[in-house]
Amino acid sequence: MSTFQQTQSEPPRQAKKNSGCLVLVIIAAVCGFFMLLCCAGLLILMTSSVESTGPFTTDEELLERFRAHRTEFDALLADPENPELLAALKLNKSWNDGDLHFEAWWEDIVFTGYRNKGYVYCEEAPSHLVDSTDQEALNETIYRHIDGKWYLFYHSTD
Repeated sequence: MSTFQQTQSEPPRQAKKNSGCLVLVIIAAVCGFFMLLCCAGLLILMTSSVESTGPFTTDEELLERFRAHRTEFDALLADPENPELLAALKLNKSWNDGDLHFEAWWEDIVFTGYRNKGYVYCEEAPSHLVDSTDQEALNETIYRHIDGKWYLFYHSTD
């Protein structure tokens, strides 16, 4: 075999070797792209998967509702399961530590926790009394006195 023929036959082997590397680079790029896409999707899911009753409800909004419907709130004590009263006041009923809670606002955030705010009727004054439940309280329940045995509450878990 002549030297000319050897030189002519080598480039095809080199081309096959280069095409194999090119295939590996393409596979790595596609895998990297899909990993990036999965991470972006997970980030979007974590930040946008929020169930809520609406925008955060402030103390002043809750106090205004309480004052305007005081008779209905007192009627809830006699019948906390009354669906008409709960719907009219836009509340959900729950029990926490033996006290009757009425949720006015809640937010459930996927992977990060749960927050709720509303009214509670307590036979005994609760601990963690604050001047405002508009502040963040992580992994605890805080209370603000309204009148008599009625309080506002804010609870969160992470």
